[in-house]
Amino acid sequence: MEKNIAIAVNADRELAWYRGNSVRYLVLDVSGREMEKSASEKKDPLNLALVIDRSGSMHGRPIRAAKRAAAGVVEMLGKDDLLTVVCFDNEVNTIVKSLVMDSAGRAEAQMAITEIDSGGMTNLEAGWLRGAEHLAENMEGNGMFRNHIVLLSDGMANEGETDPEVLGGYANGLQARGIVSTTVGIGDGYSPEILQAIAENGGGRMHDAEHPEEIVEVVTAELGELSQVVADNLRLDIQMPEGAKCKWLSSRSLNREEGNKYSCLLGSLVSKGKRQVVLQVTLPAGGKGEKLEFHCTASWSSEGETDSCKAVADIKLVKGKENNAQRRNNPCSLIVAAVWQSQLIRKITRINVRRSYDRLGEIQNGEFRYFERYCRDLTGGRQMIDGIEHLLRRARRPMRERSRKEMTLAAYKVQSHERDYRRKKRGSWDSFIED
Repeated sequence: MEKNIAIAVNADRELAWYRGNSVRYLVLDVSGREMEKSASEKKDPLNLALVIDRSGSMHGRPIRAAKRAAAGVVEMLGKDDLLTVVCFDNEVNTIVKSLVMDSAGRAEAQMAITEIDSGGMTNLEAGWLRGAEHLAENMEGNGMFRNHIVLLSDGMANEGETDPEVLGGYANGLQARGIVSTTVGIGDGYSPEILQAIAENGGGRMHDAEHPEEIVEVVTAELGELSQVVADNLRLDIQMPEGAKCKWLSSRSLNREEGNKYSCLLGSLVSKGKRQVVLQVTLPAGGKGEKLEFHCTASWSSEGETDSCKAVADIKLVKGKENNAQRRNNPCSLIVAAVWQSQLIRKITRINVRRSYDRLGEIQNGEFRYFERYCRDLTGGRQMIDGIEHLLRRARRPMRERSRKEMTLAAYKVQSHERDYRRKKRGSWDSFIED
């Protein structure tokens, strides 16, 4: 029987110096098989929480668009799905709690949604975690649900916990319990750091809605994706050779490290979807001709069953002359370069937000030089180098918030291998670098 998931692992170079400290990059591709049209009818029911920011900045068009999106979600849900709707400003209110989306449940939910209004400050943490609590209550003694939060916010969290790293840790803990968190940033006032930390560590996706009408576009697209999920609770385990040191280059952080075994949670995967993970590995010394093996396992759940698949890559230790003469895997190296470039874009735009311009010199003379050396012989590498150089120069003075957000979002989408569901298409990330 065909598995829902396929995994492949490739190295940018297949040889390394036998005396150790060679740096190699591994690209792990996890892809979902194409779902048959009838398969979506057999999917586990959805346990969904919509968590909606109703702070004062949402007044007017944003809150009306969020309500339209919520009403659209109600109409898209199946008769066995559960819906929770939580609203927050400085206070948190549950306006719909675990309603079954039969005809009576739909009518009750629609009525409650019409009464949502804008209010005060922004306690994002409290609203989001309230939604998670309701989902967790429905999960007790019932393993059949797919559990998902969609968090909509247009502002900077200014009450409760606001540290992206801490919130990312909460999201990771929820994902470990089977609750996935997706975020939607509305307008120009939200914090990409916070929303990306929640989405990346929560196994979900992050969307941007620059204009109020785009809230409806991205939320309905997200729900459409949920109907195409082929794997839930996707986990990746990588067994490294003894003595190898690993650094996660992709946006999703390592969840656990035990000796030479590394693990991360990747959330759910949709039909024909892909998760791509890039690792930087510093290799140990060994005997000439020895092969260092990297064992990768993807495991997941689907329709109440668990499954897994495996892939292995190896790097051979050789003399320096043979190592230096090798050709590298160009397609694999281009993936590494694109992910690395995306990391740099995100770092540089964060520095520009904080106006810590002295940090740009550190990147220019540090990480960028390694990036430049890696890319210079690649097809298209010069263009990647020039783009980052241009951004480093421009980022030494304030940039428009929308420009930063579009660049950050484009970088995030590259790293997470996700689509931008806004109907109005934007240009490439570097088209937002202002003169």
